[in-house]
Amino acid sequence: DFIQKFSFEDRRSKKMVVDASNIVAFIPGAASKKVIVVTAHYDHVGIGRPDATGDSIYNGADDNASGTAAMLVLAEYFSKNRPQHGMLFVGLDAEEMGLQGAKALVNDFPYPLEQILLNVNMDMLSRSDAKEVYVSGTHYYPQFKTILEKIPTDGGSSLRFGHDVPGTGADDWTRSSDHGAFFEKKVPHLYFGVEDHADYHRPSDSFAGIHPEFYKATVKLILKSLLALDKSLVENQ
Repeated sequence: DFIQKFSFEDRRSKKMVVDASNIVAFIPGAASKKVIVVTAHYDHVGIGRPDATGDSIYNGADDNASGTAAMLVLAEYFSKNRPQHGMLFVGLDAEEMGLQGAKALVNDFPYPLEQILLNVNMDMLSRSDAKEVYVSGTHYYPQFKTILEKIPTDGGSSLRFGHDVPGTGADDWTRSSDHGAFFEKKVPHLYFGVEDHADYHRPSDSFAGIHPEFYKATVKLILKSLLALDKSLVENQ
């Protein structure tokens, strides 16, 4: 039914959350049984402490409606343009509560984890004054950097490498979003995201703060990345 229901204990309240759901879609590959798992979490903080204006609704436009919308566009593209590898697209729940959706997915994956070629995770894609999106993970998986470095950009968004060096504290994003659950299971990952901004985890993370042209260019850049990875990795198998 394309819905993976799961439950977990809320680490703050110590109560069980029993109504969480990951939303899953699968496109079989044309040339390989290996799978690229494309993920984005669709939950956010909800209602919390009011800000100076009295607003207590955390909209989560960048974190992570931007990643979720990108995932839907990519799924639509590959449903019409069959990839070489299988692609599993997953809208993950409960990332903000400790990567719970990703943990549920990897703990009950429909195939052996060894069949996963790569996890591509997207979390915060739609705003950057510097017009930069980072891809984290190539420190561990330099074979992917070789592929991504060759991708041309149109100037609206630049791809940067980094935020994945061990021992750098908060600057290391290896476990900062859902790809962390894949990393713990020794599944290769690439994480696309922007650096934190003033509205991160605040009610002011609304649509008004989105940079539309940068966002569109970034999603196109991720599409180019997926196409290049899909082609290059199947040729090397």
